[in-house]
Amino acid sequence: MRIAKYLASQNIGSRREIERYIKQNRIKVNGSIIHSPITFVGENDNIQLDNKLIEHTNKISILKFHKPVKYITSNKK
Repeated sequence: MRIAKYLASQNIGSRREIERYIKQNRIKVNGSIIHSPITFVGENDNIQLDNKLIEHTNKISILKFHKPVKYITSNKK
């Protein structure tokens, strides 16, 4: 996965913010500063932002909604 997308999925920032961090040389992968937002990373890579380790989280969110009677859930009436 590309680093900008990966870090955005870890709630570090938006992809544009991540790209800005990369241009500012603030992100390291396995100890090396990266210079391209298309750098590919995996779960086993050591990623740092401002010399702080980014912990990998695998969050899954499930939302449950009880729709009351007559509650409109479409754009068409």
